[in-house]
Amino acid sequence: MVSRLVMWMILALPGVLCAQGQTQNSKKLSNERELIYQLIDSLENRVSEIDGLLSQVDPEDRLEAMVTKYGKNKGKLIASGKVWPTISHEMARDSWGDPARIQKSDLSTGSTERWSYSKNRYLFFKNGSLESWKE
Repeated sequence: MVSRLVMWMILALPGVLCAQGQTQNSKKLSNERELIYQLIDSLENRVSEIDGLLSQVDPEDRLEAMVTKYGKNKGKLIASGKVWPTISHEMARDSWGDPARIQKSDLSTGSTERWSYSKNRYLFFKNGSLESWKE
């Protein structure tokens, strides 16, 4: 969610500047850039707050939903916030929630993604499958 908004803002800015026929000096652009970074920080903080609120959802309802979706064994693990090698993106989101940031890379050996939840909590995917994590 954050990355789409930021991407839109970055892509729309030059068009807005040209459409208005304005030229802006580097100081003003630097200020706008700083405002965008502040917005990103604010949105990341809000995501953390929402994750905290979601963790307060009735555990029995969450467990039932995950067992229905993934079966008894996997559903219990996901409902309790567990991850393991080879799980999918969807299973990871159901377990840990939406990441604050996703970094993607395409390499000759395949694609990689690092999902960051905080400075020291992340998931590392290779070719769409969870390879490692840090809690």
